[in-house]
This record gives sequence, structure tokens and C-alpha cells, in this order.
Amino acid sequence: MSIDSKKNRIESEKRDIERMKNYISRYRDEIKGYREDKKRDSERYRDKIQNASSSSSKSSYRSSKRRSAENYARKIDSKKNDIDRKKDSIRRHREKISDLRDDIKDLKKRR
Repeated sequence: MSIDSKKNRIESEKRDIERMKNYISRYRDEIKGYREDKKRDSERYRDKIQNASSSSSKSSYRSSKRRSAENYARKIDSKKNDIDRKKDSIRRHREKISDLRDDIKDLKKRR
């Protein structure tokens, strides 16, 4: 490959890194939204539990609250895993850029 083609490849890798960073930002926003929804649901269930007239309805609300919290926890963990995968991808792109820069140095030495 020529120096120019390697430089173009570096620019492509940089664009890929920026795209990954945008994904991470979106995932973080989604996590923030899940946390807000989780808090809102928890407050709603707390009020239902306090206002419930029978022990069976209180128990039902408690189990619903627990399931809701677990569901949000799964969603948040899933997004965190997505973020970790994107970070790994960024790391691989940066390694590729480093390799390409080393290749360019070698090509310049040969001239």
C-alpha cells in the first residue's frame, strides 16, 4: 500500500472511532433515562404500597416493584455491556491507526 492509501485508511479509522463515541454517548443517555424511569416507577409503587388496603395487594405491589427494578437493572447492564464493546472497538481502531502509522514510517525510510 502507498503512503496516501495508508493515510486515507487512518482517516477512515478515525471516523469509525468518532462513530463509536457517538454510540457510547447515546447509550449513556439511554442509561440515564432508564434510571429516571426506574426512580419514577419505584416512587409510584411506593405510593401504591402505602395506600393499599389489604396485605395481599401490598404483597402484589412489592413483587411488581421488585420485578420492575430487576427489569431496569437488566436494561442498564445491557447498555453498559454495549458501552464496553464499543470501547473495545475503539481500542482496536486505535491499535490499527498505530500500526498504519508505523507502516508509513517504514515506507518513508525505504525512500
